[in-house]
Amino acid sequence: MGFVLDKLSNEIDGVVNAATKLTQDSGANPPHFGLVPFVDNHVIDLGGAENNGAVHLDGNSLRNAFQFHRNTFTTPNRNPGDGPNGLTMQNPICEENALDALHATALDFPWRPNATRIIILASDDTFLERPDNYGDRDNDGLTDKTDYPREGDYPALWTVPETVEALKTAKVRLFAFTARGDAAQQCGTGRRLLWEARAAGWSAPYF
Repeated sequence: MGFVLDKLSNEIDGVVNAATKLTQDSGANPPHFGLVPFVDNHVIDLGGAENNGAVHLDGNSLRNAFQFHRNTFTTPNRNPGDGPNGLTMQNPICEENALDALHATALDFPWRPNATRIIILASDDTFLERPDNYGDRDNDGLTDKTDYPREGDYPALWTVPETVEALKTAKVRLFAFTARGDAAQQCGTGRRLLWEARAAGWSAPYF
C-alpha cells in the first residue's frame, strides 16, 4: 500500500489546485474536499473546517488529515473505523474494503445539492462483497484467532450492484487508480482471491 499512499500524497495539491482553478474559471462556488480512509473498515475524516469537520476547504487541511490517518492507521495495521486507539496488526487478509467506503462516501458525505460530485479512489488491491468478512483470515466463518495476523469481525456490508446503485443515486463520478494484477509487490498476509485479481473491480472486471 505504501506506493499508493506515496502517489496519493504527492497528488493532493495538484487535485486541489486543479479543482480550485476550474471553479474560479467557471464562476462556480469554491470546491469542497473530503477524505474517507479505509482498510477493513472506513471512516469519514472529521478534521476539516465545515459540516462538523467532514469538509476540507484547502490542500493544507486535506494533506494534514491524510498524514494523520497514514501515521495512525497504516503503519500499525489499525483499521480507521476502530479509532486511533483500536487494536493493531488487525489486517489478516490482503483485500481492502474499498466497496463499503465508496458506498458511505456516496450516501453519507455532505455533498452540496448542485455540486459536481467526484470520488478519487486509491487502493492496491481488490475488495470483497457481503457476506464475506475481512477479519476471517482462513474463511472458516470465525473471527476469533488472536495470533498473527489477528482476526476481527469486519464484515463486508455491501455488494457491487448495491454500491454502483448508491453512486448512481448520488450522481457521483468515480476515478480509481490501483496496482496492476501482475504487480510484483505483495502484502505479507494471506488473501481470499488470487493475486491476479488485485485490479478486479477497478481496471479489470469484478467476478
